[in-house]
Amino acid sequence: MTDQFDLTPQFDLTGDQREIQELARRFTADRITPFAAEWDEKHIFPRDTIKAAAELGFAAIYVSEESGGINLGRLEAALIMEAMAYGCPSTSAFISIHNMASWMIDRFGGQAVKDKYLPSLVTMDRIASYCLTEPGSGWTPRRSRPARCGMAITMSSTAPSSSSRAAARTKSMSRWSAPARTAPRAFRAW
Repeated sequence: MTDQFDLTPQFDLTGDQREIQELARRFTADRITPFAAEWDEKHIFPRDTIKAAAELGFAAIYVSEESGGINLGRLEAALIMEAMAYGCPSTSAFISIHNMASWMIDRFGGQAVKDKYLPSLVTMDRIASYCLTEPGSGWTPRRSRPARCGMAITMSSTAPSSSSRAAARTKSMSRWSAPARTAPRAFRAW
């Protein structure tokens, strides 16, 4: 009799998924784990390691093959990020965020935007990120200007906030620009 909580028979990785996981584990063991403490201690941004991850396709996990990515799913991405987080959670999170921003350009950007940004994002010659904030705290468009690092968009919603005075949430993302008609409903290009 099998244990009623044993999920192994219901879920197993494919051979390809196991290979992806092993590749990410080897990369982490060789290029991340031995150096992570030093990066933290000395405030080093591991640019060479980030670019080496891009050479394996880890900078464009969700990006379509037509745009230079490896077009994997969320499970494969989770396997990669989990392996890298074992060596350095902040490096894994950074690469994960870069992937999300790159995917948005590939999915929602016009062809001119894709042509301009994706080649350098896939190789991590250019790095993408985003910023989240709440009204009255952090960065807001009313209190500050975006840095001169690239294009940015603002996404607003009228979802109820934990604050009774603030009903609108403002979220900003950098390095994305597309005509409003090709962007999701809540996105506005600056």
